[in-house]
Amino acid sequence: DVDFNLDGSMAASRSKDGTIRIWNADTGEQIEVIRMCGLTAATASQARFTPDGRHIIAINGNGTCCVLRLNLEPNKRPTN
Repeated sequence: DVDFNLDGSMAASRSKDGTIRIWNADTGEQIEVIRMCGLTAATASQARFTPDGRHIIAINGNGTCCVLRLNLEPNKRPTN
């Protein structure tokens, strides 16, 4: 399951190691790894960008959610 931000420059994926990974959609470069707050990739059913692209919402299969702020370094932000 992969989600893209509104301009399509970044993708978010869940990983089996309990992280959410943010990718540059154009180059495939991993640009951030997020450790989730009490959820694991095995229990998080979705990882979605907020409309402003500054946060990820991780949603558990039981409806529990966690809002995670992206801390992208300026030189790692895609420039679309």
